Amino acid sequence: MALALAAHVHLWRGDLDAADAIVREGLDLAGEHGFALWQALLRTVAGGLHLRRGDAAAAARDLREALVELRRLSVWVHVPALLTGIAETWLRLEQLPEGVAAVDEGLDMVRTTLCRWHAPELWRVRAELLAAQGSCRRRSNRPSSAPSRSRARRARSRSSYGRRPASCATSPPTAGRERHDRHSRACATPSPRDATRPTSSPSARCFMR
Repeated sequence: MALALAAHVHLWRGDLDAADAIVREGLDLAGEHGFALWQALLRTVAGGLHLRRGDAAAAARDLREALVELRRLSVWVHVPALLTGIAETWLRLEQLPEGVAAVDEGLDMVRTTLCRWHAPELWRVRAELLAAQGSCRRRSNRPSSAPSRSRARRARSRSSYGRRPASCATSPPTAGRERHDRHSRACATPSPRDATRPTSSPSARCFMR
């Protein structure tokens, strides 16, 4: 018991070498005398040491073994702290849904056991997990430049498809325009026989033809 508590204190202080030495000694004694509870708690410190040193896979292994043992012994008061550490290992390993599930289990437990002091750490880790999930979604939804250019070209082709060009909308076809010009010149130039007619305007002469 004394070694398990001392190992926790050294871990919290950041004295990792001293904590490691106490964990090794405590695990040997607990295994020799069959102290399953203290063996599980010392394994919890071992997982915390691995996590501090950057070995998330080893931390996950030790913490899950300790969690299984505490559940077998029905010692629930330490489980939320273990779930906090497990969630942090999943965060380091980028297993984000598993980390959120571990935190949510811990938050459910702090409402029904005498360990509400673990809740702030659980909420902190949950916020980090959700932020990491949001960052992953933004990276996966970010389009590359080549597909963007391809989509832009398709959009431009769809927008002009089936529309009449502006030149066709503002001027008649060439053959029709030539006939129109010839007819206008003919109407504007009077013929000798038009002089005897009673009409006086070019538009009237064109109409009578």
